[in-house]
Amino acid sequence: GQTITAAVKIPEFAELGMRAQLYIKDRNSGKYYKSDPVEIESGVWKTLSWQIPALDSACISEAGVCFVCHGHRKIG
Repeated sequence: GQTITAAVKIPEFAELGMRAQLYIKDRNSGKYYKSDPVEIESGVWKTLSWQIPALDSACISEAGVCFVCHGHRKIG
């Protein structure tokens, strides 16, 4: 499979407990696939890398970073 990589940083004033994960969207099925979440330290750059699993008949239409904080999830 292919590998995607992104560098992320949250502001120093951000709340603790922020996590990030890489994701892709399969245009054919509409399903999202996500990496395991990684803890992000405030004010520090973190490089995320994820090998996309083999997917039969998939067409990746979107890739990005998902941030998770206090039980809320935002894709973008």
